[in-house]
Amino acid sequence: MFCKKKFLSLIGLLILGCKYVKSEEVVELPACTGVNMDQTQANGDITTYCIKSNIIYGVTAVAAVNYVKKLTDAPGIHVFIKTSDDATSEVDLYDESVSIASVDVAKLALYNCNGSKCEAAYGYVKIGAAYYSVTTGTGPAVAATDDSKVGVLKTTNVVNLGDNGDIPFSSDDSLRYYKLDGTVDGSNPFTKTTTGNVIIEAGRFAIVTNAITKALLTCTTAQATYTDGNSLTAETYCLHNNAIYAIASSQKEALAAGIYAFSIIDGVATKVTLGGTDASSPDNIALYQCSGDSVTCTKTYGYIYTGGSDGNTPTYINVDASGTTAAAETTTCSDANHIGKLHTDYTISIYDGQALYTKVISAAGTNYYLMSNKAGNIFTRTLADSNSIILTADQYAIYKNMVGEGVQLYQLASGVLTAVDPSKTAIDTNNKYRILDCNRDSECQSVPGYIMQKINSDAAKYFKVSDDGTTVELTEGEALIDGGERAVAEICAENVGKLYTKTGGLYLCLTPKLSVAMPTGGNSKTYLMSNVKDNIFTGATEDDHTIMIKASPYLFSFYPVEAGVHTVKVTTATNEVSAPLSLSAAIDVSDAGTSPVFLYDCSSDSVCAVTSGVIYDTSKYYTVKMDGGVTEATPNAGSAAITECTSFVGKLFTLGGVTYVCLNAEKGAPMSTTTSSSAASLTYLMTNEASNVITAVEAKANSIVIKTSYHTFSQVQMVDGVHALEVDADMGCIEDTLGSEGSVTTATNLQLFNCIDSDCQRTYGYVIIGTNFYTVTAQTGTDATETEISGHTGSCVTNSIGTVYKNVNLLLCLDYVDDTPVPSKALDAAEEVNYLMANTANNVFTYITDATENAKFIIIKAVPNAFVFNNVIEGGKYCVDTSTLVATTTKPCAAEVYTCETDGICVKDQTEETCTFEAAGGTFSNCANKKYHLASAKCAQGTACTLGSGKFLFSCSAADTCKEETTAGYYLNAEVQELYECTGSGSCELISSPLDGYYINKDDGASASANQVITCNDGNCSVVTVTPTTCGENDIGKVIYNSGVKICLAASDADPKVIPQVDSDLYKAITVAATDDFPHVTNGKTVFVKIGTDGSATIEDGYYLIKTDDILTTVDSTSDNNQGTHLYTCTSNDCASADVAGATAGYYINAANKKNLILCDGSNKCELVTPAVGYYKTIDGAGNKYVQCTGQADGCEEVVGSGTCDDGTNGLLNASYELCLSGTTTGAKAAFSPGAYLLEGSAATGIFYETLNSGADKALLKVTSNAITIDKTSGKYYVNKTTLGTTDPDCDEVDPYNCNSSGICVKDQTGGGTGPEPEPAKETCTFTKDGGTFSNCK
Repeated sequence: MFCKKKFLSLIGLLILGCKYVKSEEVVELPACTGVNMDQTQANGDITTYCIKSNIIYGVTAVAAVNYVKKLTDAPGIHVFIKTSDDATSEVDLYDESVSIASVDVAKLALYNCNGSKCEAAYGYVKIGAAYYSVTTGTGPAVAATDDSKVGVLKTTNVVNLGDNGDIPFSSDDSLRYYKLDGTVDGSNPFTKTTTGNVIIEAGRFAIVTNAITKALLTCTTAQATYTDGNSLTAETYCLHNNAIYAIASSQKEALAAGIYAFSIIDGVATKVTLGGTDASSPDNIALYQCSGDSVTCTKTYGYIYTGGSDGNTPTYINVDASGTTAAAETTTCSDANHIGKLHTDYTISIYDGQALYTKVISAAGTNYYLMSNKAGNIFTRTLADSNSIILTADQYAIYKNMVGEGVQLYQLASGVLTAVDPSKTAIDTNNKYRILDCNRDSECQSVPGYIMQKINSDAAKYFKVSDDGTTVELTEGEALIDGGERAVAEICAENVGKLYTKTGGLYLCLTPKLSVAMPTGGNSKTYLMSNVKDNIFTGATEDDHTIMIKASPYLFSFYPVEAGVHTVKVTTATNEVSAPLSLSAAIDVSDAGTSPVFLYDCSSDSVCAVTSGVIYDTSKYYTVKMDGGVTEATPNAGSAAITECTSFVGKLFTLGGVTYVCLNAEKGAPMSTTTSSSAASLTYLMTNEASNVITAVEAKANSIVIKTSYHTFSQVQMVDGVHALEVDADMGCIEDTLGSEGSVTTATNLQLFNCIDSDCQRTYGYVIIGTNFYTVTAQTGTDATETEISGHTGSCVTNSIGTVYKNVNLLLCLDYVDDTPVPSKALDAAEEVNYLMANTANNVFTYITDATENAKFIIIKAVPNAFVFNNVIEGGKYCVDTSTLVATTTKPCAAEVYTCETDGICVKDQTEETCTFEAAGGTFSNCANKKYHLASAKCAQGTACTLGSGKFLFSCSAADTCKEETTAGYYLNAEVQELYECTGSGSCELISSPLDGYYINKDDGASASANQVITCNDGNCSVVTVTPTTCGENDIGKVIYNSGVKICLAASDADPKVIPQVDSDLYKAITVAATDDFPHVTNGKTVFVKIGTDGSATIEDGYYLIKTDDILTTVDSTSDNNQGTHLYTCTSNDCASADVAGATAGYYINAANKKNLILCDGSNKCELVTPAVGYYKTIDGAGNKYVQCTGQADGCEEVVGSGTCDDGTNGLLNASYELCLSGTTTGAKAAFSPGAYLLEGSAATGIFYETLNSGADKALLKVTSNAITIDKTSGKYYVNKTTLGTTDPDCDEVDPYNCNSSGICVKDQTGGGTGPEPEPAKETCTFTKDGGTFSNCK
């Protein structure tokens, strides 16, 4: 019987083996009985196949009135087997595990289909590992072999053709044709007579009779050895080693490059006279393209033109990719739906993605066109729109250009393609260019990339090409970097996806440490590249996994890799990728140290996530880790009825030649063994047990999603967040998209999961999928339910907490207080936020009925289109806003505090009474709930003070004994994560967001000791005792205690630096050896540590300017000493270096001293500067990073704009970061855009206040894209009365101003003159001796 080995669960018993089904004898498919069933296509599962008018249909029943699948849309060999009285299945020939039981062999049916019909076929077919014969008039049987009988399968699995050689099965999906001729053995399945005279088609899985496809025969052994002739009068034509030969009188002659049509009757081929007199029947024609230096001939498809039998009757014939030929039909070419069809005037409709063109088929000369590969076109017969194909329009034919696999640059103009060699032809950016990446089927995708033009000794030019053909020349700067003499890691650290030049070539940064040179010859090579934000290949909006790129002569281009799991070897030294490895052959893992094996799961947009799993290479199994590590794996041996999965969850085992992985204690999944290109990966839910063979994430006994494709199991890398999966009884799963674009197949199978790092915890709640609302309850044994969104009702009342109700939108009832509901945000537009909700009895999220548990609270995670129980939170203290019930980890918390476990269950912290001080008695009360309290005054007897805020810090013991802390340093309330810094008495403050690092602990309590420090890691601070006394080899970033607390700044540091420093802050760069050796820094990352005089050693993101090895902190009087060699950018505690030559022009806040700025000129210089008085927009201006500077050393500080330009705001930045220019004219303001303006004085808090005589003077401002400063160019200026911008003197509504060399301006009262007015007179500064006073000295 037909046996595809799989798991079956029968009455709770796990049975491994074949799925045995009753089969009835079948040698022909049943006739379809439905009326007009071929007119409409339907959705649904195919349960059987039937035949009508020589067309096979996949249908839901023989009597169906419409079809699901038409096999004429899938030309080729099809094998069927009847599985019940009412059901016939198609055998997957690509599946190696399929086997046919001996009693069922006779029930096979074999058909060959082209684009118009299907016919019964006879011959040999390979199913799984076995070979079968289907004999005309007899039927199927296990193939008998005989090495001496002509027409019979040999023991080497080739068909004996006698003196004409053998017919082998194809090694790929290509087809070859032969003629079984002369006298043959009567046992052959093709004719079952001793006479041959039958055309044979040989493919990957079948060698069968073929009477429906016209194709040249393969040359016989004798023909292949004929002597070479010249100008032969051909008797026929045949194919040998991909060349076409004319055959005549024991001679052969290879055809030259060109397009050839042949009329083929009974295997004999006659050349069709294209454009001339020709009487060939359209039904017998095959079309071949011969091209290349070595002239390779390939079957192709398209339209041809002849003059008919009299030479004067235009005859158009379509040679269809479906395997049919016929007189060409025509249509009107009016829109994109007609692409690829022949127009009524015999032109063809071509579409290049932008416009429709019609091209005359018989026009003289040869042109090439790019055509969208529209569904149903005769050139490919693709079932769905996909990419493009290249058409060749010769004088009498237009056909698919079989360019084969590769990358080529073309110029595209009015649909016409012209191949371009950038080493010979200059790139003209007025034209559009296409980089086309074509696959083996000559289907091409336009991809983005880079071009290098290098013609002879001319200087190289570089261009960027988008996938729509837009081409832009690159100049040195951000897009094209001068590599100079720098190392690759130095250039590429912040420039992945960008180009750089060095002597001798052009390079592309693949990773922060690797690059590839653009080749000028040879074949294309493939490389892995980090898919960084804004790279030209994908335009990623954030750093996202990996992509593949190709390096071809004079080109770098995006590689549109096919969606699915790919097994590749990567050369670690270069990141070069071997083509996806064939798992049908042995894999060499001996060089895994330098060329490890990886599994990449690639999406439909060709973004690939590295994953882990298991591969099989026909002889061995290997586990493949995320880092490319490969280990041989040995499956456990199964039995007919086993319980192995109880002990082997996540392990492999084999049974009956099939390999499984145990998904849980009761279920397993078989490894896919089909190579069918149409076979989808099967996805399963698996328990994430320790030491399983697939996952790379930490085992937590939650779940992971795995998939199996040909000879692989792999982990699906799930995006962090909420996922909706439909999980069936066999643990097979499919994911449903949340929101309006999703759909659910079986609502009762719907389950929800919280996934973090691809480890998924099942959860419960509410989701919107498609147009429906789903309730997925935690109640045992209750399936998910479905409700139409429009029909959902309800309200938020006392007993409805935890339900979703409708108040215009769908809202979650979080609480009901004083007759007022506390709702969430709308479900369909929910922000990603955590809410606190009472764990009420029988709520959907937990369905808890225990009174103790009902008294607790739970965290509800809201994301767009989902409310779920958040059972994967970070445990600890949560701050809950009492009005919105939003729960955060904000510290310190001014609202209610709850302690939550990692499973999302929370309890409210006990509310403490307020700490108070009674001045009369000098006593404290209720102050022992935490050790440190801020106060408004010294809190001495007789001196009142308010506790909770202020600048005085008091430490309190359990007995409400409190004292003021007057020592400078740091103090920690560990219970509530409050870190305080004091610089002396009355100079203390709470640090709301402590930097990562170390702080000297100034607690002098009984438990305190000198070797204690406060460590802060991502906002979480604690007191730790320092025990090491020396710095070890891997202790970079750690602290030791040796005559004080010191920090190790190097391996085995013999001179660790003491905390605090004495005279000035010290900055040092370190690269940590292990994660958290310095708080919140992962291993291998470089950071800049500030060891302060205040008793801290901390790190901070930002920009650092380095001169050789020195970190520049203050502006030096010698200009050269302020110029750096490298600019470091630090983000998320990871610092990357770049040469100053590649830095974007503009101002940067100096992280090593925020009181001065770094200025880069965008060319080759970055330096510390003391800017003139004014406002400055930094390179982070998009993130509202602006500073104001006094013009003095260390005179800069960050400034935050606010409000609008109203009365009294002149000289200040508004909320839009525009400078308000007037105290009365609210519309007068200057944005950071080049121009000149008049500033009418300054408010007291403005940066220009002192310069403008306490704000009384007016000044001329110079405004650029990143600075607003005083313009000290003296002269007469005309100012618009409304905008206060300088303008032309002839304009209306202007006032003239005279401005001096200090930038101070006075209104011109004379109204005349065109030159500069004298500077405003100033009274002389004098000193009165008698009174000892100064006058007029401002």
